[in-house]
This record gives sequence, structure tokens and C-alpha cells, in this order.
Amino acid sequence: MAQLPPFAALSHRRRRYYMAGFVPRKVSTGGDRPDWEKRVMESDTLDTKGLLCPLPVLKARKALKAMAEGGTLEVLATDPGAVKDFAAFCRTTGHQLVESTAEAGVFRFLIRKNGP
Repeated sequence: MAQLPPFAALSHRRRRYYMAGFVPRKVSTGGDRPDWEKRVMESDTLDTKGLLCPLPVLKARKALKAMAEGGTLEVLATDPGAVKDFAAFCRTTGHQLVESTAEAGVFRFLIRKNGP
């Protein structure tokens, strides 16, 4: 394990990180994986639990705009009206509602982006 510098030489912010157990590590820029950006954008999860209509649909729309064509977005919501909202949203925008499930009061929608 690397020798940590004495706490007196550290700034207040770095001292807090070390005290909390933070260990600096190398962060990859993706250069060793040329398609890492594509993989990140292919599938994403959006947690809209606790938000009421129309916020889950609006946040999903914004997230889908940033995704590449063919990417999938998983949306988690607790609003019972979201079932009809997402069905209508996908029908009007041309996106595909791949899956819609409900489990323990949480609705899960899987949307595949079509078009630009």
C-alpha cells in the first residue's frame, strides 16, 4: 500500500477524503476501450420515483434526446398515471415501449429509442 502523506501537508478537502477512507485511483479516460461511450449510451436507467405526472415523461424525453438511436432507457416510476403516460408518449414519438411491468408499487418501463 502506498505511503500517505502526513495530514498536515494536505488541504482540508483532501484530508476529509482520506479520513473517510477514500483512496486515489487511476481513472480511465476510455482510451483503452474505443467503444466505451457507445456502450454507456446504449442502456441507461432513469429513476423518477416520487415524481408525479408529467415529470417522469418529461425527464424520459430529455434522457432519450441525449441517447443514440437504438439505445434503451429503463424508467422507474411510482406514479400510477405513468402507465398510460408512457404508452401515449411512445405512441406519439415513435419510440418503442419494449416492456412495462409493475412490482411492489414501482412501475418499470423499458423504452427503445427510434429515430433522431
